[in-house]
Amino acid sequence: MKIIKNKCRRYFFQHTTFCLINIFLLIAPLCVFGQENIDQYKAQLTGSANDSVKIQAYYRLGKHYEYINLDSANYFLKEGLAFCNARKNRLGIAWMNMLNAVLDQDQGRLDVTITRLNDAMAIFEEHKNIYGQACVYRNLGVAYGMREDYNIAQKYVLQSLQKGQELHDDNIIGSAYLKLGAINEKKNNLSKALEDYDKALKLSQKTNAQEEVCNILNNIGVVYGKSGDFKKARSYFDQALQISRQSVHNINVTVLALTNLGIAYDKEGNRKEALRSLQEAIDILEKQKLPAQTARALLSMGLIFLDDQPETALKYFHQAYDKCQQVNGMSELRKEILSTTYETEKLLGHYREALSALEMTEHIKDSLDNNNSAIEISNLETIHELKESQSKVDKLNLEQKANALRNKIVLLLTLFLLGIIILMVFNQMKLRKLYVKLSAREKELEVHNKTKDKLFSIIGHDLKGPVSSAATLVDIIKGNMTDNDDNQELLDILKNQLNASYDILEKLLLWGNSQIKGVKIKSTTFQPLPVVINNVALLENSLTDKKITLNNNISPDISLFGDADHFEFIIRNLISNAIKFTYAGGTITLNAEEKKEEPIVIFSVNDNGMGIERSLIANIFMLDNQSTVGTANESGTSIGLMISREFAISNGGTMWVESEKDKGSTFYFSFRKAQ
Repeated sequence: MKIIKNKCRRYFFQHTTFCLINIFLLIAPLCVFGQENIDQYKAQLTGSANDSVKIQAYYRLGKHYEYINLDSANYFLKEGLAFCNARKNRLGIAWMNMLNAVLDQDQGRLDVTITRLNDAMAIFEEHKNIYGQACVYRNLGVAYGMREDYNIAQKYVLQSLQKGQELHDDNIIGSAYLKLGAINEKKNNLSKALEDYDKALKLSQKTNAQEEVCNILNNIGVVYGKSGDFKKARSYFDQALQISRQSVHNINVTVLALTNLGIAYDKEGNRKEALRSLQEAIDILEKQKLPAQTARALLSMGLIFLDDQPETALKYFHQAYDKCQQVNGMSELRKEILSTTYETEKLLGHYREALSALEMTEHIKDSLDNNNSAIEISNLETIHELKESQSKVDKLNLEQKANALRNKIVLLLTLFLLGIIILMVFNQMKLRKLYVKLSAREKELEVHNKTKDKLFSIIGHDLKGPVSSAATLVDIIKGNMTDNDDNQELLDILKNQLNASYDILEKLLLWGNSQIKGVKIKSTTFQPLPVVINNVALLENSLTDKKITLNNNISPDISLFGDADHFEFIIRNLISNAIKFTYAGGTITLNAEEKKEEPIVIFSVNDNGMGIERSLIANIFMLDNQSTVGTANESGTSIGLMISREFAISNGGTMWVESEKDKGSTFYFSFRKAQ
């Protein structure tokens, strides 16, 4: 009997410690909301709260019910995920996937867990959300720890630690040290585990994270239990239990402390306290309908009775097996329970029952072996298929080589005949190419002549006038022909003319540079709203002078991919033109529409100004477009719209206008949306 008990206990103590570490790993993440007002969150879901408040309410409700009512947790997270998808709220989807992954971990669905976490990571990286990335790395470490792949688990937890240090977030740093301690404990590096736990404990006490403190105390106790110091281990479990009962509302923390206490008391030979602690843990687990954890606790309870009450122990083993039957998988735990049951039944002389338990154990072993064999057979079949495919490929290669040789002979004969024909038509083709080049050159010269004429027209009309007037104004001021008030007015006029001249020169230089070097694109992902706001601020004086109202309806959620400088030039030029051609007291409206069928955003600048003659619209973006004065006799060039359209096209979009004389104009342009 003693041999059986030692064998079973050796396994169970290791197995139970592993499960308890996983429990601690799972409850540590994302405990950041504090005590929750459940009625308030439910009211937010049915009220008129905005989307972000509702998403947070779904998340907090799912978090609240995670260890209280799994069905409720699944319901709120499912509804929350559907809500986020409907609103296309990517970050909300990421956080819902994060918490769903934790629930999947609780139920042993590790492949689903890792898939969800990777999906969440993609969104957090897309939005450069470092906090979310830290949480994903931490939970990936947990998932791989449950798979017993501790090197990969350690890599992910260290990445979480690094992100936490970037944010200077003590909660993330402490949680990372907590998990590093658990990993080192599993790798049997007990001294390093205690170092990590000590760092985590100090940070958790600093931030008053009582649940984290309980987890760390439990795991420190496990480390001392592994080293054989059960009295010291029990003191840490006692501390954890007291704190969990006083200030932590999470059943797994309490169950963890109680189960560890039961194991420690049993190791010290104190059966009464061991049974009391384990029974309390079982009662909690039964109430919360957690069959897998209940089965482990029942197995531990049975082992306590194995020395002198094997019949009682056997009842607990049977109960543990029944609990396992309520959960899919758990083959290893079933096998161990049945193996322990077999040894106990045999010792008691219950040979028929022992045989039944043995047959069931062998059946589970065979099932596991069959799965492995099926995989091996599948691999062999795949290898065989690959070899057959390779044989077919080799045969085809030989046939292709023979065909290639025949084709070469035919090709040489064909080339010889073609060579003669080519020599005959070569001169004709050469003459044709020269003619095409000459025609293209002629068109190019025609364009250059138009460009030259346009340039001189701008310099002679739009630039010469303001510069000449500026010189005259300087002479008047310098000759003291006016009083101070008139001087100030003249200076304001001079300033406006110089600004207009500078704007003309800037556009001429930009246009000339694009004609010589071509339009160069520096594509980045950026938000258009800040660019628009900055340029509206630069034009605020013009808006104020003409008492124009500007309505900016561009959403802050829009992101673009393209050249931000080109976008800025386009939006500034269009707003400036709208101000120029809008009467005093008028209105300008800015809009942006995201297209669902294609990855573009269409921007529009609308005014209720003087509008454009229908006959002028066709050439408005062309080089030969004629400039007109604004509603307050503002002057300008006609090349701004041409440059704007070139920039829009270079960034994967286009530009067009809708206008009616005396009713206003709407200029549209499209830009690529960030993916």
